[in-house]
Amino acid sequence: MRALLLSLLLLAFGAAAAPARAADPNDDVRRFVNGVWKLEFREDVKGGKGDIQSVATILTITMRYDGTRTITQDQQINNDPLVRVTETNGYYRVDEIDGANFKLTAWSDTDPPQTSNRRRTGADTMMVEGSDAVYQRVPASQEVIFGGIPAQREAPAASGGGGAAPAPAPAPAPVTPEQNAADAKLRQFMLGRWTASVQANGSTIDSVLDYHASGEVTGYQTITGANPARYDVNGAFTVKATGADSFTLTFYLPGAQPLSTELQVVDDNTLYNQTEKYQAKRAQ
Repeated sequence: MRALLLSLLLLAFGAAAAPARAADPNDDVRRFVNGVWKLEFREDVKGGKGDIQSVATILTITMRYDGTRTITQDQQINNDPLVRVTETNGYYRVDEIDGANFKLTAWSDTDPPQTSNRRRTGADTMMVEGSDAVYQRVPASQEVIFGGIPAQREAPAASGGGGAAPAPAPAPAPVTPEQNAADAKLRQFMLGRWTASVQANGSTIDSVLDYHASGEVTGYQTITGANPARYDVNGAFTVKATGADSFTLTFYLPGAQPLSTELQVVDDNTLYNQTEKYQAKRAQ
């Protein structure tokens, strides 16, 4: 969690002003789509075998001002902890059609651009053309940006002629049931309130972070010393087991790239980072 705290400090104090540029007619829709969006499908299982009463699939899309996006898919059976099924990263741009409708073009390093039409249905809701599903923005998930929105990415041109196509990237290794079970176990361990305290540049940084079953992380940090301050934290997190009692904790915070740290379970109420030399304690 020290890495999280220091990243927030850099975000708060080290953000350079963006160079001036001409106004983009798509800036309004870019502000609208920025943030973390969720869509949940829940199916009640009736008359099925076993103890499964319901299955929920949760799609989470994070769209950033730098033109990158992350899509995750989680599954929940009954009221069990969420299990991460897939996570993909790529790029996007948006183009205004009118005051309510816009085009969203998405691509990745291995997939060509694909465009869909979307419609604003509220201040924090949108729909995809041809679907009744409504995406809901996670509260307070929009980025705080300094000095104006950076220029939008341009979608790559469709390939054709003019040289050989690049070799496709190797397919990721499938996630095994054992890995899913280990991830779910350690993710469940993380739920609740954790505190940490570190010394940096003559100041003391204390954090209080709540890890929710929804995949959100909320809380705050306080700085005491020469420049006292308080900063609220509102983002998302994932857990990836690297051993029976060790895991990678990744934070997704507005205005910052995903940030990971390696943690070791010491006991039911203590985590330790060997590299950063700090402990986090579960609040009792």
